[in-house]
Amino acid sequence: MRNGFLYKTTALIIALMFLLTGCGNPAKKAEEAVNSAFAALQKADFEELGKYVTNAEPFGGDTMGLVDDVDALGDAMYGRMEHKITSSELQKDGSVTVTADITNVDMSKAFDSWYTAIFAFMTSEEAKSLNQEELIARSSEMLFNTIKTAEDTITTTVDITVSKNEKGKWQLEVDNDLIDAASGGIVSVLGNNNQ
Repeated sequence: MRNGFLYKTTALIIALMFLLTGCGNPAKKAEEAVNSAFAALQKADFEELGKYVTNAEPFGGDTMGLVDDVDALGDAMYGRMEHKITSSELQKDGSVTVTADITNVDMSKAFDSWYTAIFAFMTSEEAKSLNQEELIARSSEMLFNTIKTAEDTITTTVDITVSKNEKGKWQLEVDNDLIDAASGGIVSVLGNNNQ
């Protein structure tokens, strides 16, 4: 009788541990994937980020020739990013919608400052003496410094769809809303400048 009670108590304790630690809980696993993805993004570790997102390319890929050092740009853009998960909801298809508030440098204001600075620089005597490669390097340096010293931030609430890939690993589905929120509005800034 005593052994039966001991076995039942042990089984109950183990079951409670699984429930409390989120083992097997899809919402908790999806939140862990979101936290891991944002931790990698903050470090501009795009290889690590690739483990947690369906496509890491938009976060550190094409810089339209404006920047040679993608890692430095990633550090400038994502180094001060913060996120807070506000809810998680399991969907009928097995995916989880994770809602998060993402705060980062307001790229709209940072780019406005950079445009002003770069215009003043391009009309200077120093700029006239530089070749195209040197101008791009100087422009990149000015952009990094503008972003790194920017004080204005923006917080965006975004719904992130997290689902299991073919290997059973939880991954964030990358869309423009996620990229825009994580980057402080860069998608909106560049979209507005291309119109």
